[in-house]
Amino acid sequence: MKYVMLIFQGTALEGQAALSEEEQKQVYADYQGFNRTQAARHPAARYGGAIEIRPSEVYW
Repeated sequence: MKYVMLIFQGTALEGQAALSEEEQKQVYADYQGFNRTQAARHPAARYGGAIEIRPSEVYW
């Protein structure tokens, strides 16, 4: 089965912009490693956003 991940950034981008350069690098690394973890670890979820995972059908 395939899944679709919906990411609502909300104010997450504003919060990320206020981070130090080192913290921003960690956020980008988290995005890169996200495919191996659960939605709760997504950077947007930590900074006020929301993550939703739904099953998806393939129509093509």
